[in-house]
Amino acid sequence: MTTYTASSYLWLGDYEQARHHAERAVRSHDSTPAGQRSLSREAIAHLDLGIALAHLGAPDEAIAYGLRALSSPRMVTSVHARAGRPGHRPGCEIPRKQTGGGVSGGPGSNAGRNGIMSETDATLAARELRIRKPYFDLIASGIKTVEVRVAYASMRKIQPGQDLDFVCGEERLPTRVVRVSQYASFEEMLEQEDPIAIGGDLGKNPQELLAVIRSIYPPEKERLGVLAIGVEKVIL
Repeated sequence: MTTYTASSYLWLGDYEQARHHAERAVRSHDSTPAGQRSLSREAIAHLDLGIALAHLGAPDEAIAYGLRALSSPRMVTSVHARAGRPGHRPGCEIPRKQTGGGVSGGPGSNAGRNGIMSETDATLAARELRIRKPYFDLIASGIKTVEVRVAYASMRKIQPGQDLDFVCGEERLPTRVVRVSQYASFEEMLEQEDPIAIGGDLGKNPQELLAVIRSIYPPEKERLGVLAIGVEKVIL
């Protein structure tokens, strides 16, 4: 059932929850004896995880999971269909990695604030991050000025001065990165950063905020390192 849960969250555009449930599905399949596995569901779990990671700004990991899914010995129609239109939902298309480096908003996308540009197009390529509605609203209100992410290789490329669009469904909020701080753990990060600037009222209880963050990112992700990305809204 975890596989179907991840697929449902993809359709809803909640990529953090989709990632969480897809990772659980992958771990479940990996721990199942070979003769008892459903290879088609295993492939779908890998595709779902790849789609979620792509939307969360980790294209290299997304590609790895996608290739693992496509190497499945049981490529049923549903797997082919998902691979052909990954993560399709109204108003939501997955970013695609370009051969020239960086990430693009898709075929025919223009360099500029409406998409993610290749790093060859600008010194600091514009980026976009998908985010849940409550946190999107906190950034829009000016309360949340720090976005917390795991230090995937692609996320570590974000630099001060870079344009960063937060996206939630059809809504888009332009911001600019003012600083990027890296920490060894979420706990260390919360000791140095303002919890309210991260989670609004939730930050009034740092331990509760820590628990929420760790419910999103499992320990193996936290071990990659933690980024606190300071942002300011851009008035267009």
